[in-house]
Amino acid sequence: MASIHTAPSLEVTSSAANRRKITPTAPTSRSLSLPFAFKSQFNGLVVGGTPLLGCFNHSFVPRAVATPNSVLSEQAFEGLSLHQDDDRAVLVPALEGRDIIARAKTGTGKTLAFGIPIIKRLTEDDAERTRRMSGRLPRVLVLAPTRELAKQVEKEIKESASYLNTVCVYGGVSYTIQRSALSRGVDVVVGTPGRIIDLIESNDLKLGEVEYLVLDEADQMLAVGFEEDVEEILESLPSKRQSMLFSATMPSWVKKLARKYLDNPLNIDLVGDQDEKLAEGIKLYAISATATSKRTILSDLITVYAKGGKTIVFTQTKRDADEVSMALTSSIASEALHGDISQHQRERTLNGFRQGKFTVLVATDVAARGLDIPNVDLIIHYELPNDAETFVHRSGRTGRAGRKVLQF
Repeated sequence: MASIHTAPSLEVTSSAANRRKITPTAPTSRSLSLPFAFKSQFNGLVVGGTPLLGCFNHSFVPRAVATPNSVLSEQAFEGLSLHQDDDRAVLVPALEGRDIIARAKTGTGKTLAFGIPIIKRLTEDDAERTRRMSGRLPRVLVLAPTRELAKQVEKEIKESASYLNTVCVYGGVSYTIQRSALSRGVDVVVGTPGRIIDLIESNDLKLGEVEYLVLDEADQMLAVGFEEDVEEILESLPSKRQSMLFSATMPSWVKKLARKYLDNPLNIDLVGDQDEKLAEGIKLYAISATATSKRTILSDLITVYAKGGKTIVFTQTKRDADEVSMALTSSIASEALHGDISQHQRERTLNGFRQGKFTVLVATDVAARGLDIPNVDLIIHYELPNDAETFVHRSGRTGRAGRKVLQF
């Protein structure tokens, strides 16, 4: 359970002794044996050190691979340690083929939980895969509320099972490349509901052979207005399938989806009655500041607490995002991210931030939905959001998979 601390007065000096020291807590780890048949030949699927296993303590993870002619094995995962409750709780019933509705804290990471069972089944089915190599229809559909989350999930699956054909579809870019990829045959489609509907209506995407459905961050699909699109997509899917739904909160619409479209789902609640649903490892500090003084202290706050690492500053308006970023640029490399920025510039900005070309990203809530930025050290809420759930989802952009993060 995170608590809110009052931050000490800020005095920027060159002495490390005057800086508040944050001592990370060593994470606990547990091993999980996976009930897979073992085959000795591996070649292609990197299991250790990839984003698919981002929830693991990598010092415990061996490097192992699998191909269409082998299956993921218990021996391949020997010593593998899971830190996240949702990974442990979801993985086994998912492997058993159960429909699942999982309420999990934002920022815990779920690709592993649904990725391993799906990749395992697609890998085992090598004979059918070969017969259907050309022009085959997708067997896996993953819905995500934002293009960033969709791209991240597709990237992790692609890097972990390169022999599977994966396609990521989302709006704001040309249809041509996405249509071409679908026409060549695909195993896994990951995308946002709006673009998926467009491709269904143009007859470029056919979902008649989907066997596995994943809805990731379902509550955020409601927040961005995708509820009708999601229901239309689910209506078009075969009734015989395995479905997994993940959500940080359970509004009535998400519960309705589960009742209508999931088959006797196993309910997994990893949040319980906690009012606060932040991921472990997030430490909150509060600073008393006026509207004028907070811009003055922002640069010092980042210098002292981020210590050269990545920082995300959240604002409520596009104007504030631009003005704060411009004010910071004189002392700290920063860029703004908001809804008026083109898709090309948005991707350029995010790639630059991920690669460390600048260390401060100033973003609005809408622009930041679905961001998955590794190694963020500091979050600053320049203005608090209007509701608790937005605060939780802001916080979920960091502190992912057990990382220790400060927030002001």
